[in-house]
Amino acid sequence: MGAAAILLFWSLLLLLPLQMFLSFGVAILAIFLVIAFIFKLELLFYILTTVSFFTGWEISFSKYEWARNVVYLSSVNAPLGDFIGVMLLGLSLLAIIFGRLHPVWKDKKILIKLSGLYLLFLLWSLVCALFAYDHNWSASMKYLARNMTFVYVVFVVMPVILIDKLETVKNILKIWFGVGLLAALFGLSSLYFFAQTGWPRVTPYGIAGFAPLGYNHNLIAEVLVVVLPAGLYLFLKAKTDKLKQRYFWGMILTLLAALLTLSRAAWVTIFAQLAVLGVVYFEEIKLRFKKISNFNFLISLLVAAVFAYMVFFLTTPIVQSSTSSRFAMTEISFFYANRSPVFGYGPGMFVQLLSSVQDWTQEYGSALDSHGIVQKIIVEDGYVGLILILIFLTYLFKTLWTAYKVSDDKELYMILFMSVVGAVIFQFFNTSYFTSVMWLPIGLALSAATFLKKDL
Repeated sequence: MGAAAILLFWSLLLLLPLQMFLSFGVAILAIFLVIAFIFKLELLFYILTTVSFFTGWEISFSKYEWARNVVYLSSVNAPLGDFIGVMLLGLSLLAIIFGRLHPVWKDKKILIKLSGLYLLFLLWSLVCALFAYDHNWSASMKYLARNMTFVYVVFVVMPVILIDKLETVKNILKIWFGVGLLAALFGLSSLYFFAQTGWPRVTPYGIAGFAPLGYNHNLIAEVLVVVLPAGLYLFLKAKTDKLKQRYFWGMILTLLAALLTLSRAAWVTIFAQLAVLGVVYFEEIKLRFKKISNFNFLISLLVAAVFAYMVFFLTTPIVQSSTSSRFAMTEISFFYANRSPVFGYGPGMFVQLLSSVQDWTQEYGSALDSHGIVQKIIVEDGYVGLILILIFLTYLFKTLWTAYKVSDDKELYMILFMSVVGAVIFQFFNTSYFTSVMWLPIGLALSAATFLKKDL
């Protein structure tokens, strides 16, 4: 099917005039791919779990002349992973309707319980949208549908429905290890190939305008911390010393790149993940330190050097300026939240509200989305919305920790728990709370939990 799709693509491109190809050839190719992938949903799902971390890999139809004349299409701009998610969702529904996909709903109780809690949050957000700032209820409703509902359906619900064997979860962890390694190598190359001002740091960059990881250091950091536990799982499960060494150094490289992004959110997140590891392997870690070897001593020295670098970095003016802006944003968030503590100002209204604060724009420039999910929710959905999302996250962590406790393959469920910890904790300091980077690890972890014999 893949070879046939490539052959069809080049045939249409060579035989049809360019404008006609863009108008009709793409449509024909899309129809062919739909027919092909409906028989290979698992393959499309693997593609989704790979590209969804590249949130900077965007498709904007406004760049194509053939799409500019179509009113709605010309305004569509989204990451490639979202487009694949829409395609996968549509094909999955067709597969269910025509009997090619048979979800075992009685095994999806975990999803139903958590989805009920998230639905409560969405319903409250819908109420808040009716009270949107400056009467922008239509924009608020669009944000609710596009950002808050879509990501949950595609990146949480769909994985639980589509993954029908535990082996798929393990395969995805292998893919994530590869994604993390590539992202780490690419990020580390920025120290040499990408001209930087100020402190050298791992940061994504574009090549000829193509930047699949965006241009901000936090965008690569959030990917690295989420996929980092996958390397640990492969290391723990490796059957030969050669494989163990390969996965170990791959994991160390990914960890080093994450630390050298100089993202404080990444540092906090990695510390939280290490805390989980410390709880699980507390006794073994104590014994290991009692029998410390020269190799472990060298690793400890490397960690100490990186830690010293981090501490010194925190004292620099650029960090103090960033900290000042975040404190100011937090102060403004609580000020407005206290003025409308119940209904907030509607989903998606944070940037517009912050733009109206002259003190902010004069001091820090253009308004940004909230650097933290707590500030985001209390402004847009009020304190009620914050309570609802915290209940959802608390139940999520309780469920995944219970899954680890009752499972036979404890390493797998511990790793999935760590990945979700990384995805969620990072968004307490960042702006990607309603993207695939946060929600896909949750979907994968819940998928694995459905294979447990005990009810959670």
